[in-house]
Amino acid sequence: MKILLTNDDGIHAPGLLSAARALASVGGLHIVAPSREQSGVGSALTLHDAISVFPIEIDELLGDEARPQYPVTAFSVLGTPADSCVLALERLVGRVDLVVSGINRGSNLGADILVSGTVGAAVQGYLRGFPTLAISVGSVQNPQYGGAAQFLELLAAQLDRTPPKKAFFLNVNLPNVPLSEIKG
Repeated sequence: MKILLTNDDGIHAPGLLSAARALASVGGLHIVAPSREQSGVGSALTLHDAISVFPIEIDELLGDEARPQYPVTAFSVLGTPADSCVLALERLVGRVDLVVSGINRGSNLGADILVSGTVGAAVQGYLRGFPTLAISVGSVQNPQYGGAAQFLELLAAQLDRTPPKKAFFLNVNLPNVPLSEIKG
């Protein structure tokens, strides 16, 4: 499985790193994310300025102790979350089996999805014909990413076993609890 991971909280965000560690056990992972926090920019694209891209060392990003099961590459983008996704799919990575945006700090529900950079990046994956997930944890203060990372790993593994026949968009919002405490 070939996976693109992006977000709106920045390349060094704890939620992205939790997602990366989980997804690197499912398939080849390509991380392409904004260089800094970009929450609230929605699906904005950079149209009139240059966008710079810098490769990131995986040991620097995930830590020396991380030993991903599958290959991992990473790029930091001086642009929006949507820029990151478009650039990844059209220039850096190419076709993927799954696009994941997150794990976001705070829910993306109701009208918030209109300004969410997490959802904005995911929309770009879906519009380009890829199975796409936006995933968030329902807390801005002290978010616990472990449950969402476990859920993401399970969901990605299921999609690897049973690949979808067409593109879809799924916006997943999990409570700020361990996965074992989620009922139903």
